[in-house]
Amino acid sequence: MSLRNEPLDWHFESNEPYIPIYHKGDLVGFFKPEYAGEIIKFLNEEEVLKKSTKNGLY
Repeated sequence: MSLRNEPLDWHFESNEPYIPIYHKGDLVGFFKPEYAGEIIKFLNEEEVLKKSTKNGLY
């Protein structure tokens, strides 16, 4: 019997939306919408940095 009134961390709540995020063709994971934008921004930072140094911006 669980003493917690909230779902366990490893349980999936089907009433909450999750967004699949892919990076370079691979599935990174499923995230809540409030975190998805920041995760995508972080994953793309490396590519943006490579492009900017290649074009002589830094």
